[in-house]
Amino acid sequence: MDERKERRLVARLTLAEGVTRTGDAVTQVALPLTAVLVLDATPVELAFIGLAQAIPIFALSIPVGAWVDRRRHRWTLLIGADVARAGLLTLVPVLAALGYLTLPLLAAITFLVGVAGTLFDLSFAGWVRDCSRATRCTRRTPGSSCRVQRRSSPGRPLAAPWCRPSVPRSRCSPMPPHSSAPLP
Repeated sequence: MDERKERRLVARLTLAEGVTRTGDAVTQVALPLTAVLVLDATPVELAFIGLAQAIPIFALSIPVGAWVDRRRHRWTLLIGADVARAGLLTLVPVLAALGYLTLPLLAAITFLVGVAGTLFDLSFAGWVRDCSRATRCTRRTPGSSCRVQRRSSPGRPLAAPWCRPSVPRSRCSPMPPHSSAPLP
């Protein structure tokens, strides 16, 4: 992938992630607000909606994360999770307009939105990691392997990939000037 395509991909990815995070923030507020304004939820019922939002994160992060890490094509998981969230969230105003929205149904939709959100977040983290690893190591340093060096300088990232010393420096990304020998 050439430099221009890589920049466009990063820009599109940043825009998509921004839209998704904005939607997540609105959803975190809108679903409980819907319970209060449309269904006249009591504080206990509102806590039930909050619990439906939190359970997927706590209960599914480790098993779904392990499953996602074994998948090669995470892009389909990203798209599928976002489409599922959009479809589920579209149901809320439709059901409310038709008069079918109930608190248990809203809690179920909230739970399923949380499941899809957890799947998206875990897939996105793995996809970005794989994309970053592919562009930094494979494209710039063909035939070499990358290691991670830990740095503790203030304001610097905790890790930076670089090439093994056996690879000619001309094929490697330059190491930052403040870095030292690799950690074992």
